[in-house]
Amino acid sequence: MQFRSMTDHSVRRYGVLWYRTLVVLCCLGFVMVIGAQLVSSWANPGAFVFITACFLCALALLLRASRFATIELSATDITIRELVHTKRIPLSQIRDVRVGVGSSILRWKWRVPVFDLRDGSAIRADDIRSLRHDSVVDEVVAEARRRIA
Repeated sequence: MQFRSMTDHSVRRYGVLWYRTLVVLCCLGFVMVIGAQLVSSWANPGAFVFITACFLCALALLLRASRFATIELSATDITIRELVHTKRIPLSQIRDVRVGVGSSILRWKWRVPVFDLRDGSAIRADDIRSLRHDSVVDEVVAEARRRIA
């Protein structure tokens, strides 16, 4: 399942809802386990401080996971939000946009948007993925091509 949202006419946001939901649920489970350890470690101050730090890191990861797996296309740049990194690419630096093959542990042929830059490098948006045609990947590529033309 994909989502599209238009905050205004100049910015479009695309994402993969099932992928983001899966990661958020995993992070939430991790936060709950660490939270249970935090409650049980009141007696030991050293363990309490360490588990509190882990809990805060896991909570930050959970908040980040709620925003990842999205691409925002604006009039001036493209923003790719991954779990850890956010990449901002000015439209003037993009030479072409195409559908490529993404990375996968299971060796599935995920279709992902690939942004070919003017300097010869390419950036894959691996978190925006689909196995089928006429999906959010094709919509992102079509909209990005329209914006760089």
